Amino acid sequence: MLRAMLALALFTQAATAEDFSSAMLKGADLSGQDLAGSDFSGAFLGEANLTGATVDGATFDGALLTDATMTGCSAKGAIFTGAVLKDADLSGCALAGADFTGALLEGASLAGADLTGASLRSTLMAGADLTGATVTEVDFTDARLCDALMPDGTRGAC
Repeated sequence: MLRAMLALALFTQAATAEDFSSAMLKGADLSGQDLAGSDFSGAFLGEANLTGATVDGATFDGALLTDATMTGCSAKGAIFTGAVLKDADLSGCALAGADFTGALLEGASLAGADLTGASLRSTLMAGADLTGATVTEVDFTDARLCDALMPDGTRGAC
């Protein structure tokens, strides 16, 4: 089990599915890593760089990802329930089937992301950017989309 303070860590070797639950990963550079199936529950990933990372099926339950950069990542089927992704950049990510139930996505960018079949139930998405995102079969039940930029360029109702 890996539980360590990894602030500003740079992962230069290929990482594998690991237990990063409750880990301090502030500013960590996980870009391009294959972390599919890893557990980041309760981890602090503020300002972390996951650009191009593969986190398919990973669990981010209750994780803090404020200001994280995840552009072009693959997070198919990942679990972000109750996670805080305020001002995070998930633009261009493959998020099909991901579960964001109860997550905070205020100011987050999901521009061009594939959210096919994802759950955004009870999310707070004020000011989020969904421009050009694929939202086929997405569950927006009870989502708060106040001033969010929707895929068609309109603004979400407040």
